[in-house]
Amino acid sequence: MATLLHRRRWVPEIHSKNGQERAFAERIAVNTPIQGSAADLMKLAMIRVRASLKHGHPSARLLLQVHDELLLECPAEEASGLSERVRTEMEGCFELSVPLRVTVGRGPTWFDVH
Repeated sequence: MATLLHRRRWVPEIHSKNGQERAFAERIAVNTPIQGSAADLMKLAMIRVRASLKHGHPSARLLLQVHDELLLECPAEEASGLSERVRTEMEGCFELSVPLRVTVGRGPTWFDVH
């Protein structure tokens, strides 16, 4: 099993005689390319966002990643420009045959964004 970026996950249990163990390995085999590729894309996006912050928004901070979300902190007057920069960096982290779309939310707290 491999991700889009060729990270491999070995699943030797796929050959197990134990049906339950083999079924678990089959689920891993199906999920790894999808979930692993999503994780790879998120890591690339985080690297690009952090590098971009250093140059364009030095007062902004990347605080947290939760699944497919990044939480950043910045002065309120920079939020609009920062949002567009983050969207651009995340959408451009890896070229795919389908567009990678990012939704950006802003607010004083993470709760307010959701």
